[in-house]
Amino acid sequence: MAPERLVVAGTGRAGTGVGLALKSAGLNVTFITTGGPGLIAGIRAIPADDPSAPMDVDWVLLAVPDRLIPESAALLADAGIAARRTMIGHLSGALPSSVIVPENAFACTFSAHPVFSFPLNDPPMPMPEGVVVMIETESDRGGRIARLFQRIGARTATLRAEDKPLYHAAAVMCANLPMSLVYEAAAIFDECGVPDPETTAVRLLQSVINNQMRNPGAVSITGPFVRADSTTIDGNLKALAQRDPQGADMYRVLGERLANLLFQNEILSEESWKTLDKTLK
Repeated sequence: MAPERLVVAGTGRAGTGVGLALKSAGLNVTFITTGGPGLIAGIRAIPADDPSAPMDVDWVLLAVPDRLIPESAALLADAGIAARRTMIGHLSGALPSSVIVPENAFACTFSAHPVFSFPLNDPPMPMPEGVVVMIETESDRGGRIARLFQRIGARTATLRAEDKPLYHAAAVMCANLPMSLVYEAAAIFDECGVPDPETTAVRLLQSVINNQMRNPGAVSITGPFVRADSTTIDGNLKALAQRDPQGADMYRVLGERLANLLFQNEILSEESWKTLDKTLK
């Protein structure tokens, strides 16, 4: 039996990573790009109007900016690449599968969002095994979609369309917002003479992540909040307030949430928690 044919529209980080992984799993993969013909790690990358583009493929993955998903689907349909038998999906974590229109032009529409931060394509790397991929579809073919991603070692789960905005907010909180803290810390490190401040800040965060991977949960958290060291925390707040009041506010808000977490996990006693709460007010 000939391998299933799959087209990935878009050669950014996610499209490249997923496409390379699916190629390694035995699919016949082609990248559709706005640039000229070429190769990406041995896979053809061609414009949609290239005469050699595959027609009536089994799968299409739209790895394009969210705003371009509807028109990209229409373009591939007009070109004959996506057809009535095609399972077509996008990789957006925020938008539902219903943005692919018209739905009845294809066998199935879906979204499949890898919960993963893809590296720069230098060099292009396949998505590693073990990544969670959240699948949303209104069709009855969710099992077949899940099996596609399970072929590349992904862990799959279903996601309701109405939950996607909240789900994506959580992904942003984890994958994007911590970097605002890292760069703020790096700027302060630099002012204090810490060598290679950005790398030092990133390595510190990486050590925290490594601790969590080894021993998940609040038990792995270190620092003055675990020790209920209100004197140190008060000193931190005063120093930050002199430098940047907004930085102190950010420390205070996140500190209150962390103290609550530690109390709920019985790492802080009620007395210690109340002391920290008073310090942070």
